[in-house]
Amino acid sequence: MAGAQQDCYSAVVTGLPGDRHMIVSSSNSIGVVGRVFGPDAPAETQTIPWGDLEALNVEITHFLGTHDFKFRSPRKFLWAHISKWPWMYRLVQRVRQAFFNRKKLVRVDRMRALRHLVEERIGRRDARCSPVQLVAELHTFRAFHHPNIDEQLGYAALLLDSLVASGDLSNNQGSYAVSPKALVTLAQYDEDNRRHRDNKTIQWLIVRLTIILAIAAAIEAWDIASKWGAKSVAEQTHAARRDA
Repeated sequence: MAGAQQDCYSAVVTGLPGDRHMIVSSSNSIGVVGRVFGPDAPAETQTIPWGDLEALNVEITHFLGTHDFKFRSPRKFLWAHISKWPWMYRLVQRVRQAFFNRKKLVRVDRMRALRHLVEERIGRRDARCSPVQLVAELHTFRAFHHPNIDEQLGYAALLLDSLVASGDLSNNQGSYAVSPKALVTLAQYDEDNRRHRDNKTIQWLIVRLTIILAIAAAIEAWDIASKWGAKSVAEQTHAARRDA
């Protein structure tokens, strides 16, 4: 990818009279040179002396690979350039991406995705979604550098279409939005889960009660057997003494 190989800079000077700004193209011993743009001025090449820059705003952007590093002052830019901080940051991100790529991207089930979309809709009335946006929100943007990203995007599209088919979402030219039925679906899903948990609790209590009753019955049977055995031994001893 060509963007991953880029290593370039851009500088913009703002705060010029007349709400104008300069896009810097070069520098010399006098100052910085660039084209000045403004609402009432034609684009023209000018030079701003170094001394005048102190009263203006300078924003320098370093485009390094897929990362953008913005600096609000030449001093911060020089520090970052000398310390090699942007390159170190990119190296750390590459290592983290390598570890991320070794993990398998787990497919999100329908209800978790629907709950996420409902929460987004509650927070923002005009919230809409697409397969790309859903993958980014559920797996972060690192997912787009994962080897299985095409599979994830295909699954996300199929998942959203399935929610459209069930009436929980609407689809307007690939832009998905939550419908009111989604709340009913989630409420029913939560109710079914609650009943399932209650049934499991009841079943577990029944199992425990059965075990307790079985242990009690075994103890009672052992007690009866012990008493019967002791009585039988006593009767045999008494008969032996009588015969003697």
